[in-house]
Amino acid sequence: PPPRRRPRPRDPPRGAAPTRAAAGSGLYFALTSAGCARQGPRGVQVKLEQLPDFARVYEALRRGSETPLQGGLGLTRRRQGRSTKGAPLPDAAVLGDAWLGPAVADGLLDPLVGAEEATWWGHVPPALRRVARRAPGSGAVSDYGFVWGAPFRWGCACIAYRRDRVPPERQGPGAWEWADLWHPGLAGRVGLAESARLLGALTLLRMGASANAEDLSDVGVRAFAAEFAALRAQVRVGSEESALKALEAGDVWAAALWTGPALASAVARSPKIALAVPDAGTLLWADLMVSPARPLGSQPASPLVPLWHEFLLEPARAEPALGLSRGSASVHLLPSRGGGPGGAGKFFPSEGCLQRSEFLEPLSEVALEQLRDVVLAL
Repeated sequence: PPPRRRPRPRDPPRGAAPTRAAAGSGLYFALTSAGCARQGPRGVQVKLEQLPDFARVYEALRRGSETPLQGGLGLTRRRQGRSTKGAPLPDAAVLGDAWLGPAVADGLLDPLVGAEEATWWGHVPPALRRVARRAPGSGAVSDYGFVWGAPFRWGCACIAYRRDRVPPERQGPGAWEWADLWHPGLAGRVGLAESARLLGALTLLRMGASANAEDLSDVGVRAFAAEFAALRAQVRVGSEESALKALEAGDVWAAALWTGPALASAVARSPKIALAVPDAGTLLWADLMVSPARPLGSQPASPLVPLWHEFLLEPARAEPALGLSRGSASVHLLPSRGGGPGGAGKFFPSEGCLQRSEFLEPLSEVALEQLRDVVLAL
C-alpha cells in the first residue's frame, strides 16, 4: 500500500475531486496583469507566463492583489507607457474542473457575462456545459447556474499497462475493464494516481454505480469497504510520478492514471507501455479558462480575454488525428449525447465509452464522511 503522507497546502479543497499532477512548468497557465511583452489592441500589452500547477493558480487567486503572481502565465497591462500601480490583478486564469466549484464558492471568480451568446459556447458539448455551470455561492453543478468558465480541453482516466507483462487477451485499447485491476495476477503490480477519491471512484465503477454516488449505502458500505481495501492491497505505488517511473521500469504492470503530458511522454519514451480505456465508461476531466474576481474600483479585465475564448475553441484547433496522444484533446472531439465527431487518433476512447463516462464532482457530505470512515478503518 502507498505510504502515508503529511497534508499539503496544495491539496484540493475539501470534498473536491482529485487533481491531476503537473508534469512540470508549462503544463498549466494563468493570465495576469503584471509586466508587458507584446502589443495588443488599444495599447494593451500581453505577457504570457506559466504556473506549475492548479494549486498555485488557486493560491494566487485566493491571495488576490495582496501578492504579485510569480512565474504565472500573465497578461499585464500598460497604457500610454504607464504601469498599473499596486500588485498585478489577474485578467484570466485556467483551472481544472475539480477546482472550479471551490473557487466559485470562495468568491474568487466572476461569471462569464454573455457566454451563452458567444460563438465559442455553441462549440461546447452538453457534458462540458454542465461542468461550466455552477450555482453562485455554493459552486455546485447546476443546470441553471451561471457560466463560470470556458472549457477548452479535456482528458480522462485510463489504464496504462506493460505490453510485455500482461497476457494477449489484455492487449488492445478495449481489452481492459476497471475490474481487471483487482485481478490476483496484478497483486502488488498496480499503480494509482495519489487520491482516495480516485480509488473510491474506481471502486464504485467496478460495483456498477456512479462515481458520484451521493450515499455509499446504495451499494452497501461494507461491500464498498471490502472492494476498496482489496484494490488498495493491489497497489504498489500510490502517486502518478512514482507510478510512471515504476511502469517504465517494469515494476508496475498496470496503472490507473489521468491522461496528460506526463503520461504522454512516458508512452513516447517506452514502446512497451500502452493505454486502454474500459468500454463501460471512464472518468473525465476538463480545463476551463475563468475570470478571476476583480475588486471594486480596480481596472476592468483585458479586452483580449474574449478573444482568447474564441481562439481556444476554434474548430480548426481540434486535430482529430492526434486523439488523446498528447494527453488532452479539443472539446470538438468530445461527442454530444446525440452523437458527434469523436476522435480517430492514435489513442482515443470509443464514442460509446464517452457516452457512458462522467466528470468527477465533489462528494456529498454523506458520501465524504463514509469514504473517510473507510479510509480511517484501513
